[in-house]
Amino acid sequence: MSKGKVGRPKFEPTPEILEKIETYAAMGMRKNSIAFALDLNPSTYSEKQSEYPELAKAFERGRSKGVAHAASKLHELIKDKHYPAIQFYLKSQDDWKENDPSVTTVQPITVTVDGKKITMGIE
Repeated sequence: MSKGKVGRPKFEPTPEILEKIETYAAMGMRKNSIAFALDLNPSTYSEKQSEYPELAKAFERGRSKGVAHAASKLHELIKDKHYPAIQFYLKSQDDWKENDPSVTTVQPITVTVDGKKITMGIE
């Protein structure tokens, strides 16, 4: 009986693995999910990122590509005058709100018309 090594082979970040990480990150997957997709324990994946900086670079590159793709699609919708896309963009980029929360009530006013008092207001 031979005495060979037992267990998993040593992890090496091959170009194929780096490409998968980038692709998964571009799709919005989180690091834990990417680790499982690569058949790694998330804590092992985290340790390997310290050992191999190219893993983190692939993740960040993928995230950036995913955000760029989504922003491009959002921009297309905005150009097509898609109201929810415009509203989403304004809310996420410029702290825009549909209703100004500082104006919650209007004080009632009294108007006299032909001798009759009319009180109006929104509460």
